[in-house]
Amino acid sequence: MKSPNKSGFTIIETMLFLGISGLLVVSILAGTGASISVQRYRDSVNTLLSTIQSQFSDVASVKSDRSSSLRCGASGVVSGGSTEPIGQSDCVILGKYFTINNSNIESSLIVGYYTGVLSPSSDIAELQNYKLSILAGSTEKSTLEWGAKIAYPKTGSGSKNPTTPRLISFLILRSPMSGAIYSFSGNEVIASDNIPSDSSDRLQAMITTTASGVNYARTTRLVCVDSGTGINNGMSISISAFASSASAIEMKTNELLKSQNGTGASQC
Repeated sequence: MKSPNKSGFTIIETMLFLGISGLLVVSILAGTGASISVQRYRDSVNTLLSTIQSQFSDVASVKSDRSSSLRCGASGVVSGGSTEPIGQSDCVILGKYFTINNSNIESSLIVGYYTGVLSPSSDIAELQNYKLSILAGSTEKSTLEWGAKIAYPKTGSGSKNPTTPRLISFLILRSPMSGAIYSFSGNEVIASDNIPSDSSDRLQAMITTTASGVNYARTTRLVCVDSGTGINNGMSISISAFASSASAIEMKTNELLKSQNGTGASQC
């Protein structure tokens, strides 16, 4: 008498099932990992956008952490010696100095000592009457999230080799005359904890050298954001020329830049 037939999977069928299941699992994990990396990249761009916008908001609200234990002279605000109550100093809080060096961010208060050398015919001329310095102890430091860093555009105006390190600085000042806000930008960074003796002159140069195309200028700046992981969506932060408020700082994609400026637009 024959035994009944027994149904089941062969070894080959089992191996095929496990192989296909493994491929599906790997593809799902890879897709999830890529999605996480993209989200982290977008988070770093959004955080940078908010950070830059907050610098203009702080200047607009005249935010100041100056202590009354500081005294002021032609060299700026220093500690020690006789103190000067807030509101009775020859120095005034004029704004902020904001820098990004690859992924390192610094923000400091700027004080100005009035020299009265020039006859102010405008807000800019009035600002040129002040000797500028960074208020000691006011510097706040942070880094871009998830290992991101700023970069130059890869194509179009201002493009450079993608491996070229990027740094940028912004001087955001509020006019004592009108209360209007003015911004100046440059491609060098004065480190707050290693300020050279000529830092005041270099800060002043950001006001006096305002022509487009020079080191310091009141011109549009496109700051690309590199994820550092190879997963980039071509996102950037655009700072308008003559930016005076947080609304002048925008996040842009390559697609938006191309639609606004044509095929020759700068691309990240």
